[in-house]
Amino acid sequence: MVKFTKLVCAAALLVVGGISSVSAGVIGTQGFGGDGSPIINSASIDTATVFTIGNWVTNASQSGIFVGAPQYDIGTITFDKTVGTSFNFTNAGFGTFTSTSITESATGNGFENFFIVGRFDHGTYGIANGPASIAVGFTQNGAAISDSGTLAVDSAAVPEPSTFALLGLGGFGLAMRAARRRRSAAV
Repeated sequence: MVKFTKLVCAAALLVVGGISSVSAGVIGTQGFGGDGSPIINSASIDTATVFTIGNWVTNASQSGIFVGAPQYDIGTITFDKTVGTSFNFTNAGFGTFTSTSITESATGNGFENFFIVGRFDHGTYGIANGPASIAVGFTQNGAAISDSGTLAVDSAAVPEPSTFALLGLGGFGLAMRAARRRRSAAV
């Protein structure tokens, strides 16, 4: 029995060591465009910290769960790039996004790009809730500023394969032990 237990433990270590965690990945993306000119708290987007997007509207750039979604006017969004929880919106039809962090992914020379992580909860249209991110970019040409963005929704987390492997090995070990007991009791 001790030899069998050592064998099961060694197999479990090999299986767990060789398997990494996975997530199900992005299940849908939705593009956005500004219907108005963004407003900033500086003369240049290179030095601005507060950005106001006027009339953000969903567009035809869609994939996965958002394919075929009607156009939604999300409204005005104001966020401070120094406050990770400041990028939020709610639209009863489309859904709600609440940010947890904001990171500048490219900056300078009339370009500002941000990667915003948070949570998306669908509205009356939609089927998915869960972790999400928004990539939003601003471009300035003279006094004119434009913006665009893409929301990506991830599926719910999937348990690590190592969890399933350990459960399977544990079940196998219990079955083998029960079989051995039955054989010992029959003798």
